[in-house]
Amino acid sequence: MRLNQLGLWVLLTCFCLLSPTHAAAGAQTSANCTRTVRVGTFDQAAPYSVAAITRWVDDGGTCWTYWRQAFGLRALELLDRGDLDLAILGSTPYASSVARGAKVTAVSVLKNIAGSEGVVACEQVDRLQAMRGKIFMAPYASTAHYTLLATIVEAGIDVNEVTVLTRAPAEIVAAWDAGEIHGGACWGACIAHMLSNPRGGDIVPGHVVVDAGTVGRWNYR
Repeated sequence: MRLNQLGLWVLLTCFCLLSPTHAAAGAQTSANCTRTVRVGTFDQAAPYSVAAITRWVDDGGTCWTYWRQAFGLRALELLDRGDLDLAILGSTPYASSVARGAKVTAVSVLKNIAGSEGVVACEQVDRLQAMRGKIFMAPYASTAHYTLLATIVEAGIDVNEVTVLTRAPAEIVAAWDAGEIHGGACWGACIAHMLSNPRGGDIVPGHVVVDAGTVGRWNYR
């Protein structure tokens, strides 16, 4: 049975209040499910992750399964082709999808990411202007990608003076450990790793150059 539009809105609103963002990919569906709602989540720990572990929002034959996505653009691809019903993603990939005419609808705001996402750099980048001539990574078309580009502009640096590579979070971590980049814009386990571990060849762990909450207050459009 297909969820009607009203039911989807109500369920999604409920999901956004209790929803998991760090669930195991492809959670098993209960045998008594008559409907399954497939949800794309982020690799980011949050208190409401308990909903996935306990199957808290399963009700009346409707079961929710959770599939971890590396970044928002990937979730949008799966939404577009019908492999997901709902997805958590940042405002930047959502805006991009709407601009290109994708048939997706935002039904609730989960949270303000503020300090949970941002640009992290090695000790060589001790101020915004020190980003010039350096190499940074961010997941393509993500809110973190937008944050990185906005930070470069705010520093008064031409974007061509900074090498910006688009990679998945796991690739950013690997490049950081190998000393191949000077910093990255990311979230969750990726940003936590850079803040806890020195870049390959360095001694001091990474530090936050600017977080998403600060960029939001710059009022870029």
